[in-house]
Amino acid sequence: MLGILKNNVPRDILRNRNIYLLMALLIAIGMYIASTLASVTYSTKAVCEENYITSNYQDGQFSLRKPLAEPAEDRLQQKGYTTERIFSFDREMENGSILRFF
Repeated sequence: MLGILKNNVPRDILRNRNIYLLMALLIAIGMYIASTLASVTYSTKAVCEENYITSNYQDGQFSLRKPLAEPAEDRLQQKGYTTERIFSFDREMENGSILRFF
């Protein structure tokens, strides 16, 4: 029984070597794609975390009905808060969406 397998296995490998090579190539390409996607995901996450504070100006944002008076703004800055004046108004469009102007 083992003699039959000893003769058939090398013959089967030689006969189907193109298929086995293509399967190995396909596995290698799949591993390359997976590692590339993992590295892109990691680097994108790192960049987003690094630039989150500088690019997200609305972090802790609040709005007032009237502009903040100078003495009140100075008191907030003395306590260590940073204030940034951002003026905007909204306009409702014909299709129901809202367009915000800064």
